[in-house]
Amino acid sequence: MIHPTHRRDAIQAAVPVLVSFLAALLLWLSPVPDHIKGLANYLPLHMVLETAAIFFAGMIFAITWHTPRTQNSLRSVIVGCLFAGVAILDFSHMLSYTGMPSFITPSGTSKAIYFWLAARALACVGLLTLAVMKEERAATEQHAWLSLIATSLVVALVHFLVFAHMEALPEVFTEGHGLTTWKIHAEYGLVLAYLLPALLLARKLRSVRTNHVSGLIAAALLMAMSEFMLTLYADVTDLYNLAGHLLKVAAYFYLYRPLFIESLQAPYDRLRDALAELQATLQALPDLLFELDENGTFLSAHTGRANLLLMPVSQFLGKNMREVLPESAAKIGMEAIQEAKEQGVSHGKLYEIDLNNQRSFFELSAARKFHTPSGKNHYIFITRDVTLRVRSEMALRQEARFNADLIALSQESESTTVDQRLQNTLRSIVALTDSQIGFIALASHHGFMPPKILSRQGDEAVIDKIAHWQLQDNDVWSKAIRERRAVTFNQADELPASTGLPEQFGAIHHWIALPIFDDNHLVMLAGIGNKATPYIDADIEFLHLMAYGTWQITHKQQTDRALHRFSLATSQNPNPVMITDLATRIEYVNEAFTKTSGYSAAEVIGRNPRLLQSGKTSKNVYQDMWSKLTSGQPWKGELINRRKDGQEYYEEALIYPIRNEAGVVTHYLAYKQDLGDKKSAEKRIQYLSEFDQLTGLPNRTLLMEQLQFALAQARREVKPMAVLWLNLDLFKDINNAYGHATGDSVLREAAHRMRDIMQGQDIIARYSGDNFVFVRANTDQYGAVHLVNQMLNVLSRPILLDGEELVLTASMGLALYPNDGITATDLMRCAETAMYRVKHESRNSYSFYSPDMQERTARALQLTNALKLAFARHELRLVYQPQISLLDGHVTGAEALIRWRHPQLGDISPAEFIPLAENAGLGGQVGEWVLQSVLSDLHAWHSQGIPLVKVAVNLSSVQFSEAGLTDKVRWQLQQSGVSPEWVEFELTEIAAMKNPEQAAHTMSELSDMGLTLSIDDFGTGYSSLSHLKRFKVYKLKIDQSFIRDIVDDPEDQAIVDAIINMAHSLGMVTIAEGVETPAQLAFLKAHQCDEMQGYLYSRPLEVTDFEQLLRSPPSIHLPG
Repeated sequence: MIHPTHRRDAIQAAVPVLVSFLAALLLWLSPVPDHIKGLANYLPLHMVLETAAIFFAGMIFAITWHTPRTQNSLRSVIVGCLFAGVAILDFSHMLSYTGMPSFITPSGTSKAIYFWLAARALACVGLLTLAVMKEERAATEQHAWLSLIATSLVVALVHFLVFAHMEALPEVFTEGHGLTTWKIHAEYGLVLAYLLPALLLARKLRSVRTNHVSGLIAAALLMAMSEFMLTLYADVTDLYNLAGHLLKVAAYFYLYRPLFIESLQAPYDRLRDALAELQATLQALPDLLFELDENGTFLSAHTGRANLLLMPVSQFLGKNMREVLPESAAKIGMEAIQEAKEQGVSHGKLYEIDLNNQRSFFELSAARKFHTPSGKNHYIFITRDVTLRVRSEMALRQEARFNADLIALSQESESTTVDQRLQNTLRSIVALTDSQIGFIALASHHGFMPPKILSRQGDEAVIDKIAHWQLQDNDVWSKAIRERRAVTFNQADELPASTGLPEQFGAIHHWIALPIFDDNHLVMLAGIGNKATPYIDADIEFLHLMAYGTWQITHKQQTDRALHRFSLATSQNPNPVMITDLATRIEYVNEAFTKTSGYSAAEVIGRNPRLLQSGKTSKNVYQDMWSKLTSGQPWKGELINRRKDGQEYYEEALIYPIRNEAGVVTHYLAYKQDLGDKKSAEKRIQYLSEFDQLTGLPNRTLLMEQLQFALAQARREVKPMAVLWLNLDLFKDINNAYGHATGDSVLREAAHRMRDIMQGQDIIARYSGDNFVFVRANTDQYGAVHLVNQMLNVLSRPILLDGEELVLTASMGLALYPNDGITATDLMRCAETAMYRVKHESRNSYSFYSPDMQERTARALQLTNALKLAFARHELRLVYQPQISLLDGHVTGAEALIRWRHPQLGDISPAEFIPLAENAGLGGQVGEWVLQSVLSDLHAWHSQGIPLVKVAVNLSSVQFSEAGLTDKVRWQLQQSGVSPEWVEFELTEIAAMKNPEQAAHTMSELSDMGLTLSIDDFGTGYSSLSHLKRFKVYKLKIDQSFIRDIVDDPEDQAIVDAIINMAHSLGMVTIAEGVETPAQLAFLKAHQCDEMQGYLYSRPLEVTDFEQLLRSPPSIHLPG
């Protein structure tokens, strides 16, 4: 069965194949006369036939090779390359034929037959490829070249064997005997091989035609017949040989023809059909189509509706759209070109023009045209006449606006005044009808209220009120009032001489006058005017509906006000009100009731109030309520009810009977008050009083209650209990460095982690600031240690803050019940005391309470309080320790050191009272006192003529980080009159590195004032060379911890030597503190330390002793 799509091709191919078969059969069966067995002059004919075969084979290759890859299949490319090889082999066959000159080697019959057989085999592979491979797979450039290279290799191999090793090939022809058996069998093999693709291709005739299968089958059959003819000849010039060559040429032609039709002719046919279809489509389209360049010049135009053009096509081609279209339309067109240039397409642009004396609207779409011959961008414009659509949309929008205005008018709140409503109506009417002026006046018992008038001034609508206005005889209103209908004046000459309209309107050329009557009474006048076009019936309808609606609403508002005032006590009461009959059927609810319950009035009228019951109000409450109501007494109480949405709420109800004139109870009235806010406020107040707002943990108040309860339980059960007081280390620094918001986040995270380790009846609370208290029942000393380790572990996990990891540590104190106390107050005090012991000694650890801690705490408290009074009692003083140059031994300066002598406690070490001062917030005050005292001493020495030296003043980290430090120092210098060159500020390395950026800024400001800066205790911190380079530091003071063992400790020696070398490389001076032995001095001198300070030269001196030293400084012997 052949599919109908193949029948035409099959018939066209079958006729020549059948004719060729019959001719070949006749030639085979008929005896051939001897005189025509060898044809004379066969060689030129052979060359002609082979040239034709080579041409067709070459064309097959050319067609498939040059067809674009996107349109070519891999199968066709392979076949084309194979037939390129066939063409070459046929060419070699032709040159090697008997009678031809030598082609590399002598020509001859066998040599020609070898090329022939190779060409036929390669052609058979090509036909098998067409029969077997699927056409769907597309070819790529890589596929094409690989196929061509493979074919070339095969062809080259054949030529190599024939030219170089022909003696190794089977014998195919013997002079005088003709073809050999091997050659004949080879030809029969080729016959069968050609019949195989014919059979395979024949199966495709059953399906829908996708290519010229019939032509390919014809080519295979003709090739088979050709090979059969070549098994019969005894001489290379006989008739059988000629028939075989003719059939081969015919087969090549039938193979070339379908490839040509499918690859070249068919695409052009499809293109021609597409062009015809496109032309028909364009003729049928109602749109205008133009081609323009990117400057907006018309290049071509196509339209089936010339009436949509402003001018004939011939008049605008070659012109710019700015010359043809109105300015606004041309601008939109250029915008479309720009958009299409950037995005490829432009859609939905609307422009309008005056066409045939009316406003027409067009929708424009544009697309960029690719691959123009000039290489420049061209653009295709399609414009569609959308006038009817736009007008319909405008009418719909106008109607929608009108309906919206009517709805808005009907939904205006009761609070809208009459003046406001009239103004709103006036704006709507003027806008809806595109008028320029408007008038509205409301009638009253004494004429008309002052009319509202509107005048458009550009895009603004100005509303005014006329104080004194009244109707006139024969004005624009007379006829309308007389005939009780709207009167339209669409011509200026129709208007009466005296219009009776305000002078502000100016000249009037169109006007609608509309009277509104109610119960035969004139209640309103409304008018609009100066529309650009004549007024139509729709304008009158809009005006009438809006004006009449305004009057109805205004009249209703006035009528309802009496009723409104009457029901004011109940309907606008902010609390729910409900009235029921004696059968407890609801007859009335106010708006507050509906808002509170969620039920509308319609949903509850006629129903029993029990629909509000939640089931959580006690039955005793209802029994008490009905016992009083049925006895004629009012009842007051709280109810737990349920809203329509299922939400429960508390309300307080006052229910009392309502009696008629005879004193008989006819109804019950319930006056209710929603207690939701009150209950929420109570819960909120309770929460605020018991819980910390930041962390959500119990606060101090709730903690003490819970601790009291836990202690009572521990007493009853005779079990131990542990109280842990936890304080976050250096939390103040976190606040200072990152801000309080970050500090709050840290507190919340710490609280969250502490909650994670809670068990059973554990208590955790935020006591204050960064202090937390943890209570665990039934816990002894070992359990407490386990608890502490848990706490340290959870707090040590890094916290990520703004991309930086922060590791928390904590100081913890433990108190055990009953060993350390039996009351909540005692246990808390002991735990806090133990915590402060850890805080002062090490941090990031814990300690159990011991009695001696209380003594230390008491002394610390005593010293802190005494220190606050020490300034006023002049108990503080300064001593000065000289600083010596290691170059020549003279005094270069001194360090000011603070001392405290208490009248009862005696001398108190700075190591003890300085930390107490900083913890008590007195660090800044101490620092200011020291600086003030130093400046006072310098001023006094200068006044006495004593030679001055630079005095070093220690700046604490607290003082250094204070805002306004430089301003304070500047003020103190100005007040003292001391030059900044005699003052040096010592800042510890740790203090400087707390905030390097701020430290560098502050140092720069101090240095710019002329002060000298040095880094104290250098080597104990973590400053880097990059930071030191930025700091404006003059001197590095080597910490005495490195000097103490410098003679014997190689590590200390290496550190000191490195510090000296680094300082010198940065242009800084070094000074060693705590120098007490000559050996230490000798080492420092040998390693080029610049200065030293210590007991070897002098202890800190009282002021008078230091003055004496300045007057007559002693000399010191320096080693080396």
